[in-house]
Amino acid sequence: MKGQIVYTPSNIGSNKIAKQSLESFQKHSGWEVSLIEGVTVADFNDIVKGGKLRNDFNMKYATNGRMDMMRKGMDPVLQTKVACFYNHLYFWKKVVEANETMCFFEHDVICTADAEEYDFDEYLILNAGDAFTNQKFPVQKGIRNYPLPMREKYNRIDDDENYPLVYDKENQWKGSKMVPGTAAYAITPKGAQKMLDTFNQYGADQSDFIQNTYTVDVQYVNPSPVRFNTHYVTTSWGL
Repeated sequence: MKGQIVYTPSNIGSNKIAKQSLESFQKHSGWEVSLIEGVTVADFNDIVKGGKLRNDFNMKYATNGRMDMMRKGMDPVLQTKVACFYNHLYFWKKVVEANETMCFFEHDVICTADAEEYDFDEYLILNAGDAFTNQKFPVQKGIRNYPLPMREKYNRIDDDENYPLVYDKENQWKGSKMVPGTAAYAITPKGAQKMLDTFNQYGADQSDFIQNTYTVDVQYVNPSPVRFNTHYVTTSWGL
């Protein structure tokens, strides 16, 4: 199973835990994972006004989405959120062009199992067992220790009527269920194309907002082959 670990080379902490992440995958069979330098705000200029990055995509924002609200409020964190989103755009493009299912990992995940021939249609969360119990999630979101049901080998978050992460912005995605972060997921070419089409049609939103059950079929695997590192380094606030 091919994949990439996105990290920030200019951040000492990110370098350290990304190396730990890569080493954990190398200890288990079936993974073909490499480190990929992530996009940062240093890679583009004036993004709040709609700037371009490497001329691959013209950034636009989904109406009334979280990033659109940040833009309207001139929130300086928007630039970092857009940089994070570009990492997914380039990844989806890579998956479509290679016509091959691949995995996206953030720098602070640890592999705990061999890779499998995962049987899913579009999008598969790989860290569901840890997503709601790890300290990464702020308490104020009210989702820590949520007992995500692990009924089958493969489960859909849409089948859980009590699932707590629901998109609440006033646009076409309102009421859909959002992924629990984007630390570890696999996506098929079909799923990646749907995400690119979503961006082209509606515009961008924060990465874990736009990846929802309206835009792509979201499943999770049990047991999870990936968990969070016990050491957490954030790059979501200005790095």
